Formats: sequence, structure tokens, C-alpha cells
Amino acid sequence: MTRRVILLILIGIVVLQPLHGGADGMRSWQNYFFDGTAFHEGIAESGPSVYTKEGYLPLIKMQDEALREEKLPLGTGGLVVLCYVRSAGGKLQDHSGYAPLAGAVIEIRNGERIMAMRSNGDGYAVLALPAGKYDIQVHGLTKRTLVEKGKTIFVPIRTGKRMVD
Repeated sequence: MTRRVILLILIGIVVLQPLHGGADGMRSWQNYFFDGTAFHEGIAESGPSVYTKEGYLPLIKMQDEALREEKLPLGTGGLVVLCYVRSAGGKLQDHSGYAPLAGAVIEIRNGERIMAMRSNGDGYAVLALPAGKYDIQVHGLTKRTLVEKGKTIFVPIRTGKRMVD
């Protein structure tokens, strides 16, 4: 090969690499975990983590699973719902313990439109929704949220009481 061809190939690699998130394809993915109170950036020590990337459907995955990139449908945003019960703490102790609520019915309302889905075994549900305001209801508890085009929104919903002091 000529020097010119080699140079063009190298330029192509340097220019295209940022578009694909680097060599491992994960540089632009952000990781989040739930600590029993809120979502924080990072990977869970045990259990699933949430992987987000602007314009892509959020992914709930364990550390040893492969990453699957699936673009959000045009005009939609990602919704991550976590249904859980607090399993430790109380008025006098730390509030960080929680148990996922598997199989919880999650009702999603937007005006007259009503949808329902169930949480997975880890208490999570992921959905792409058209941008707009939604009421998310689990076991009679409702949270209002705004879904933005291309963005991911987290909605943790604590149901029931299972606290001990």
C-alpha cells in the first residue's frame, strides 16, 4: 500500500472512533445503580446496573452481560421505572436497604392514553415513550414525570413498608 492510502485509513480511524464511542463502544454510555434511596452514577457491586446513552433505549444489565445498543424510536425518550420495598432502616437507622418488587403492575397515563406493564425480577421496567408528561402508578402510588426526546428519565417508586428499627 502507498503512504497516501495508509494515511487515509489512519485519518478515518481517528475521525470515526468518537462516533462509535471509542474502541470498546462504551465510552459514551453512562452507568447508574440504585442504593435504596436514589440512583447514582457508577456500577452496582451486586445486582443490575442501568446503562444510558442519549438517543438509545436504556438497558438494565448485570456486569457479565453483553451491551446491546438499540436506538430510541424517533421522537421518544427512555423511561426506567424501579419498583421496590424498603427492607432495612427506619426512623433511627440508615434507609439504604431495599428489596426489588418483581411482577409489579406499572400503569402509565398520558391524558386519555393508558398503558400497563410489569416489572422484571429485579423490579425494573424500561420503555420508550413519546415526549410528554406522564403519571406513573404502582400499587396506588403515583409519580408525575416528564419524558424528553432522546433522554432517559429514572422513576424509583417505593411501595409498602418493611422497615425495622
